[in-house]
Amino acid sequence: MGFCAWRLDHSHSARAQISTRASAVTISKHWRSIGVKHNAPLGKPGAAADIGEATELRGALPPSETDNASTEPAELRPEECALSRALKEWGPWKRWHWYRQTQSHDRSGFWGSRDSEENKRGRLPDEEGVQVPAVWVAELYTPSTVGKLLRGIRDLGWEHGRSGRDSLSKWMNDVREGRQAGWINLGPVSPPSTAHMLIERTAPLPPGVKVALPILISLTPSLTAFVIAFLFDENRATSLEVPLREEFSTSVRRDRSFRLWHVAQYVFTNRTSHFGRSVYNPDILRREAVKSRLQELESDCVKWVRDHLAGVFTSQPGLRSPTAALLVTERARPLSEEAAKITAFDGLAIGRNYDAWESDEWPGAGLAMPHGWDDEGKRLVFACRRRDAFPDSPGYHEPTSNRTIAQRADELIRGLLLRWALTCLLDRYHETLSVLRDRTANDGRYRPIRDLKELRSLARTTLYDIGLCTQEIVEFAESDFRYRYDVLEMSYASEVRGEKPKLLDELRTSQKMRARQIQRDAALLQSTLSISNDLSQTISNMRIQRLVVLLTVVSVGVALWAAFKTVT
Repeated sequence: MGFCAWRLDHSHSARAQISTRASAVTISKHWRSIGVKHNAPLGKPGAAADIGEATELRGALPPSETDNASTEPAELRPEECALSRALKEWGPWKRWHWYRQTQSHDRSGFWGSRDSEENKRGRLPDEEGVQVPAVWVAELYTPSTVGKLLRGIRDLGWEHGRSGRDSLSKWMNDVREGRQAGWINLGPVSPPSTAHMLIERTAPLPPGVKVALPILISLTPSLTAFVIAFLFDENRATSLEVPLREEFSTSVRRDRSFRLWHVAQYVFTNRTSHFGRSVYNPDILRREAVKSRLQELESDCVKWVRDHLAGVFTSQPGLRSPTAALLVTERARPLSEEAAKITAFDGLAIGRNYDAWESDEWPGAGLAMPHGWDDEGKRLVFACRRRDAFPDSPGYHEPTSNRTIAQRADELIRGLLLRWALTCLLDRYHETLSVLRDRTANDGRYRPIRDLKELRSLARTTLYDIGLCTQEIVEFAESDFRYRYDVLEMSYASEVRGEKPKLLDELRTSQKMRARQIQRDAALLQSTLSISNDLSQTISNMRIQRLVVLLTVVSVGVALWAAFKTVT
């Protein structure tokens, strides 16, 4: 994985393999103190150490300056030698000695000796460049969340544009009632301070965004989609090149769960503790910085949608929204063997020469799907080389500028991003049902009133959304014309079993399978909750009946006692 970690090992062999300059000094002094003779200098590979005879200490230990100035150990009396050996073989002392050796590694400077070489090899070449012209964010609105969309449009003042088009609320009511379908372009949006005659709407945009291109799309009667492209200014678009060209120094990091009392526990009780340390070389640090910078650009855009037009994905904190990023290189073609040779691209998906998708409709670009192990979230990465991003076409001013490339890519990206958003929505529903299933199975308490309220809330919101939307997604995916209409067709770059899989076919198949699984789980969960509620209500009725019988008996007893007192 590109980093080295020290882990706790109580065996003598593990303790003898520590390879740092500081530990070399300590071990050398240790052998001299017990009278072991050195037949070879430290740092010469080839032989092992054996206590009790002439020994050669060899291995990957850096040489120590104190070795040249060493002197013969002073003569010790037999009882002192025995006491010294006993102390060094004492468990707590050995563990403390081993712990001290491991803590001196990051202070020796040994791990950073190759930083200059690695920075020279891993930095982005001067003739190369990577820019982010735009980021897209997709949001979906179900029956339980569409009200937030209407409120957001009203609060932003987007009900009517400058061109005097129809009301957005009226359009959404028409599409959700089945009288109309399709999409409506909201026009360019800019900050109020930079508005001009070509701007349709205004709004405060994220930092570094000079214009946004929003659009509303009716996927199904119950699913309304909002896709917005954020076009960055020059400073934000080139912000990735800062960490790509920066020089990093090797960092040694301690395990985050380490606490000081772990040392005492290990030394005195031999209890395994979190002593692990990881060594991060410049390549790893650069990759982390690049990922963090791209995530920062994406997070600013997602936060804007969450603050103004929250939907299914942005309503819940911590849930990753489906996004797309466009990366433009200057010389290397992304997602190729040429790009794979550039170490600086390792933090970006464009450095892969595998798992790439291409299209005849957009031959100058490729697509990299997100991978969970790379912490890429739900981000689609479209990448192209600047000079062949799009063929020359009349009517475009500065055809190779970031703004022109982003505007031309907008029409190609948003349709595919919406199909990807459906997959993300189904995955979210599956996670929700899994949590509800496990919580229901583990909850053995009987709370009739609270159970009724929770079941009503689930039936009205979550389960209703899941049941309705999954059914409409299945119908949408089964309609080949509707599913492929105005969507970029992409094929796998490499052949699989003699053919290139189609991305839309893969998405349709996986969505239909996941939707049917969700429908089955939702029906089973709803049935289980209903049966559980009926049983809980029956048990409560029985308890009430018993209480009534008990109260009746008590009343009869009180009446008899009162009659007896009256007679007497």
